[in-house]
Amino acid sequence: MLKTINECLNGMEENYILPFLWLHEEDEATLRSYMTAIHEANIRAVCLESRPHPDFLGPKWWQDLDIILDEAKKRNMKVWILDDQHFPTGAAAGAVKTAPAELHKQYLACNMTDIFGPQRRVRLDIGKLASTPQNPIAPQPLDYDDDCLLAIVAARLDGGIGNGPDHVEEAVVLTGKIEEGYLIWDVPAGMWRVFAFYVTHNGASPDYINLVALDSCKILLDTVYEAHYARYADEFGKTIAGFFSDEPFLGNLSGNAQGCIVGKTRMPLPWSKEMETALKELWGENYPVNLPALWGEMGTAEETADIRNTFMNALTDLVKKSFSEQIGNWCRDHSVEYIGHIIEDNNASEGLGASVGHYFRGLWGQDMAGIDDIGAQITAGGANVEHISIAGSGDGEFYHHVLGKLGSSLAHIDPKKKDRCVCECFGAYGWTEGTQTMKYIADHLLADGVNHFVPHAFSAKAFPDFDCPPHFYAGGEDILFPAFGKLMAYMNRTAHILSAYQHTAPVAVLYHAEAAWSGQRWMKMQKCARILREHQIDFDILPSEVLELKDKILTVNGRQYKALVIPGCEYLGEKAAAFCKKAKAVDFPVYFSDFAPKNVQGTTVGLLDLADILADMTDVTLTPFHTDIRIYHGIKKGEGHVYFLFNESTWSSFEGRLKVKADGKCYRYDPMENRIFRRKLAGGSIPVRLNPMESALFIVTDAEIEATEELPEMTGTALLNGKWTISLKENGEFVPYEVTERLDGIMKDGWSGTICYEYQIPGGTLPGDADYIMLKLPQVRETAEVWCNGKYVGNAIAAPFCFELTHAWKKGKNLLRIEVTSTMEHKVKAASGGKDWFISMQKVWYGYGMSDIPVLEYCKKEEKV
Repeated sequence: MLKTINECLNGMEENYILPFLWLHEEDEATLRSYMTAIHEANIRAVCLESRPHPDFLGPKWWQDLDIILDEAKKRNMKVWILDDQHFPTGAAAGAVKTAPAELHKQYLACNMTDIFGPQRRVRLDIGKLASTPQNPIAPQPLDYDDDCLLAIVAARLDGGIGNGPDHVEEAVVLTGKIEEGYLIWDVPAGMWRVFAFYVTHNGASPDYINLVALDSCKILLDTVYEAHYARYADEFGKTIAGFFSDEPFLGNLSGNAQGCIVGKTRMPLPWSKEMETALKELWGENYPVNLPALWGEMGTAEETADIRNTFMNALTDLVKKSFSEQIGNWCRDHSVEYIGHIIEDNNASEGLGASVGHYFRGLWGQDMAGIDDIGAQITAGGANVEHISIAGSGDGEFYHHVLGKLGSSLAHIDPKKKDRCVCECFGAYGWTEGTQTMKYIADHLLADGVNHFVPHAFSAKAFPDFDCPPHFYAGGEDILFPAFGKLMAYMNRTAHILSAYQHTAPVAVLYHAEAAWSGQRWMKMQKCARILREHQIDFDILPSEVLELKDKILTVNGRQYKALVIPGCEYLGEKAAAFCKKAKAVDFPVYFSDFAPKNVQGTTVGLLDLADILADMTDVTLTPFHTDIRIYHGIKKGEGHVYFLFNESTWSSFEGRLKVKADGKCYRYDPMENRIFRRKLAGGSIPVRLNPMESALFIVTDAEIEATEELPEMTGTALLNGKWTISLKENGEFVPYEVTERLDGIMKDGWSGTICYEYQIPGGTLPGDADYIMLKLPQVRETAEVWCNGKYVGNAIAAPFCFELTHAWKKGKNLLRIEVTSTMEHKVKAASGGKDWFISMQKVWYGYGMSDIPVLEYCKKEEKV
């Protein structure tokens, strides 16, 4: 028996789930009841989040943590702590607001003015030019003692054909020409732009730490981390597992500013003394001469790209050192771990503003990779479209083909992460979200290599709480909570098995940050990712700094890749370009999709041709071709191979074969029901059938496993047409609703709950010699439980809704009872008097119950295949 399978079958799998528990100063009984509920939902850890707690780091906060830790120790649970009074991480519980000004966020700002020449002795008022402009409808800028002029630079606007209207040449530093507050300058011939670069604390997010300043980031450690250690040092590394940072940000623009690429968006840039030191080391004392390229085009396109890349590399290296690694090192020194995520939305990770400039560097100091999926970002059917989400619109190609892979790739290439990637998931989808959507999201993430989960969220507030629902348990009001618990057990078992096998990917895809920063034409990595995924060619996404050849193979953290794919770009960073040169020398394949930089080694191929070129490199192949099947392949020495398949399609089934390069015996493990079955492996090929939104887990091994024979293929069908007796659960009792032959769902305004369907199956509906009988419910919302002749058959929380009736069936008439439980949105509507949540998210109201006629399928023993 394989160790991991045996552990799952005996209920000994590890825990991979740590949901948010939102605290708002609730009473002791409420906190204890929530810890009980979380434990009963097959979860063995929790992540505490002040949402916000009015006495964070005060006596009531410590009292609440004492209660939770007491419950956790009773139940052998782990506790994680979100590291601030409210998200996003960085206010340090208000400590930044009262800290010395030099520790607040600091920006390199720029004002510009244009002057034509030739003119002699032109005077510019530096006091006005190098200061924050006043806005009559905004708060007035504050005076800071350390706000100062950095440099005055002038550059000629060339107006050349083919250049942008802001393109400049011949930059010169004029700071030395300032006399008594005025720049005195003899302007040469032409139109000149004068750049006044100044350093200021005036700007967005003044009360948050500066991610590029070591001492500023230390405020968070001193205020939040040290306070918890002072009180609970003995629990660190025991009950207290670690801390979680939620969406720290550079914050140089207000709000949820995404897509803020240096040079593309005119904006103040993050700054610190460390940043100035870094640029002096890179460019010398005259470094300001390069700064105009951060606000527009300067010199050649290559020169502009080099300057922007140098700046962004310096900045994101400081984010890594000052924030991520400083906090991670503190945690490891104190026997706990550090996890969390940044804003990744719609490729935001390579931008400033709401994110941190570079996904990998922003999280390098953490002990797990991290991502989040909230607000309908991963959506059933949304893989290749731009769909509506709480952020306005969601880029389906990014969320479905890149998001999960970003996280799992970082988990694979950084040794301290031990292949662990955590995803904050399920939150802000609204009360319409149920276990079917949650399982779809979970399967998508598991197939991507994500293996730890932060369900969002348990809220200890009184029901209904309108803060980004749905909320699990909801003080006992959550009618789907038993189904949620079953889903958590499924996710734990699946993650336990997949985590035991080392993920294998034949191809690497280059992270596109440096191309995005360059200002030149570039292709988003999701374009390549989609082509590869739709052809079941797995990959990791790699940043340029880890590219290394070992024995003529691209090797990172012990993982080998057979090719590197670089999304089309006209500029390639120095490290990636150097790798391409080395790869050419040893014939290691590097492919650029559609277009490539000049004078860089590699082969340019059409984006649509990538799959054909790379097809022979993969270890798995589907027959027939299907674009929506996702495959995770892992290998474990001594245990064999694992294959996790997920059909992302909402409408198209797959029936065919999975060809693998593995020998041995094949088994199908069902993590939902915790059962294992034999499966044929003939000629390196596994027969596979996947309904829409269905997953399957196969293991190929030399080991002998005690397993059950799979049910045979059904050969006959019978529709259960006729009169169905329907009742609705009201106040704990079923009340008659209707008798009908038509099943098209129920929509009773203001009601959510359980619907009971009863049907007398007439004798003779099936042949008398039918030996195997299966009930299939074509359309159910949301979960189903089945009884046949009073015998409990089973329950299902997601498609396919299939139930074997063989052992409950009898000759003659058979009584079928099906109970379907709905999602919560109608109940919430009734409880709130119609109040909605966040920007009127609830626009679609779904019917409940069964929306199609159930089907019986059957076969005889001699037909078993």
